[in-house]
Amino acid sequence: MKNNYNTNTFLDILNGKKLRKEYDYSKLSTYIPVLNYHFLGDCGEVICLNENKFEQHLKYLKDNNYQTLTLNEYIDWKNGNLDLPEKSVLITFDDGAAGTSKINGNYLIPLIEKYDVNATLFLITSFWDIKDYISPNLEIESHTHNLHNRVYG
Repeated sequence: MKNNYNTNTFLDILNGKKLRKEYDYSKLSTYIPVLNYHFLGDCGEVICLNENKFEQHLKYLKDNNYQTLTLNEYIDWKNGNLDLPEKSVLITFDDGAAGTSKINGNYLIPLIEKYDVNATLFLITSFWDIKDYISPNLEIESHTHNLHNRVYG
């Protein structure tokens, strides 16, 4: 059996950080679903998801004992360095716009904290300030700085 804890997790344990609940490792994951979202709320875009529907998704995952992964856990699993339970899922958000921060709707952070699930946000840093996305349940990764404003020609 592979080590199910990385060095950072071990250090967190030593520093008193709460551990996540135990998951069933009797059946290991052979694939990981990646749930990708963009915007939350009623923003009028086809890529918007009503915040109540998103909460239903999170409640389902929690009620059905899914482990929500950090991006590093996913990468470690993908590289064969970590075993994960069959019920594992990676939640990602793209861009950082409507409904995802403390200044543009504020649905994402309160909901992932309420259900104590992990999510990863790929943030466009030329549009949004990272300080508006701080949460122990949310990892911030680079989308790009200014890709959406680039003109091709």
